[in-house]
Amino acid sequence: MKALICLLVFYFASMGPAYAQSTLALPQPTTSSKTPTMASDLKIQNRKFEDTREITDAKMRADLGSLSRYSFKLDLGYNGPTIGKPLEKDLPNPDNMRRVNATNIKGNISGRFRLDSNSAVFLGGGLSALYPFHGMGRMDINTPQIGYDMFHRVGDAQMRNAFGVSFETVPTYQAVGIAGGLNYIGSTLFDLGTSGFASGMDLILFYKVYNRAYLPTDGNTPRYTAILSPSLKYNLSDRASIGTNLGFAFWNPRALGNTTALLPQTAIQRLSFGYAFKKTVFVAPYLNFYPSKLAMDTTTINLSTVFSLL
Repeated sequence: MKALICLLVFYFASMGPAYAQSTLALPQPTTSSKTPTMASDLKIQNRKFEDTREITDAKMRADLGSLSRYSFKLDLGYNGPTIGKPLEKDLPNPDNMRRVNATNIKGNISGRFRLDSNSAVFLGGGLSALYPFHGMGRMDINTPQIGYDMFHRVGDAQMRNAFGVSFETVPTYQAVGIAGGLNYIGSTLFDLGTSGFASGMDLILFYKVYNRAYLPTDGNTPRYTAILSPSLKYNLSDRASIGTNLGFAFWNPRALGNTTALLPQTAIQRLSFGYAFKKTVFVAPYLNFYPSKLAMDTTTINLSTVFSLL
């Protein structure tokens, strides 16, 4: 608990000054001097903001999205089976957490309104197909959410802060009383000179809102969860990279009366290869595994993609 608090204090202490420096000047959208026509009116209405080139990391640049005033962003992913049991339908769950354990394909699309070159507000939702290669099971509506996404850079540090409010629609979570939640994603990436290496730290916070009291049958449901994820990557080129990150999750169970107690979950590690086909299209196949329980039967095959439209 003390170690987590120290890490959180360090993270937010480092983010604060950087945010202040990054908000001193906000780039303005470019304008057109052409005589208005129906086509040019459309371009003016959906004009593009200037690329400040503050964000150069391929994955973070794809998350930044299109520089158009109005755009759409699609996150499409596949959570697949283990290497040891490629025909297995369900995912490993060493902590026996209440979650959707099915192999699945998830797609989430959000409409985005850009405020300036480095920030936008968004409203999104999508679908999740369970057991896509086993006869297709239940289709879930991905949890809709509304939020704010902001990027900035100070020196060699590239940063992202995203805040969101979600509304629960997945039956597995509705069954235990989850109505929605608040979430935060913070990412910091440091270029290590001209070596091609970069180190980073991600912080993810989830706070769940419930519409009823806890029941013993609800099992391992959290009030809130904090995930710290240090990472290291090597940029093979401006488009391609290989990397790894560790995820250390701490959660507060609803079953406990103590609302400040934090319990650790099994640490998880990712090995990934990422490639940017263009600035707004990023594809990354990756392996997930548990370092403390390393086995072929707990190492899963996955894919994540990011696309921006308009």
